[in-house]
Order: sequence, then structure tokens, then C-alpha cells
Amino acid sequence: MGDVRKDKQAERVVLANGSKPKDWRQDLHFIEAARIEKDTLHLRISYTGGCAEHDFSLVAWDFSLKASILRAEMLLAHNANGDSCKAIIKETLRFDVSPLRAHYHEIYGPEPGIVLLCLRDIRVEYYT
Repeated sequence: MGDVRKDKQAERVVLANGSKPKDWRQDLHFIEAARIEKDTLHLRISYTGGCAEHDFSLVAWDFSLKASILRAEMLLAHNANGDSCKAIIKETLRFDVSPLRAHYHEIYGPEPGIVLLCLRDIRVEYYT
């Protein structure tokens, strides 16, 4: 059975428009669930390891406008730091996605709208 870890402190999304996914380390991991609560994206993930600290960053690498929706292509960058252990680790990561809301309002003004967070096969609507 895997090791279950508590939520980590929320980290801020990295706005890297114009970069490419290959610019970011993407060691193997699985996103099991995603949900948005206020300005925080909660990602339930799993990966193998147990012998080293793993580093994660949420990267918005391409965001574009479609009508009144800001579509943000995102990836979960993962650096396993060479961990070759085989325990199944499950944890929930939290990310502050308010910089995307701020970017939306820079473009559209104060009117509320939608930022569509696209992370692999997962789509989450974030209401500004």
C-alpha cells in the first residue's frame, strides 16, 4: 500500500506563455483528480518513489483567448530527483491560480468570466 502524504502549502502557478512542455522536467506521475476551490487548484496525484523529495510545479505554458474565455494549457512539471524507489506515493498538491484570474482581468476588465484550465485530459473551469 502506498504512502499517503498531507496537502502541501499552495504554490503559485508559473506563467510561462511561449515556453514548450519540453522545457520542463516531466518525470512519471498520474493525475487522479482535479478540483478548483476559490483560487486554489487541488490535484490528487500518484507516483513511485519514497527515497528522495520530489519537486512539482504547475506551469501555464500556453494561454490564449477564445471569445470571453481564457484557455490555459497547463502541465504539472515533476522532478523526481533521481528517486528510483518503488513505493506508490499519493498526495494532494495545491496551486494558487489567481495569476491567471489577474491576467484575464488585464485583458477583459473587471467583468467576471471563465479561465479554462487544460491539464492533460482534465479540463477545469475557473470562474473569475
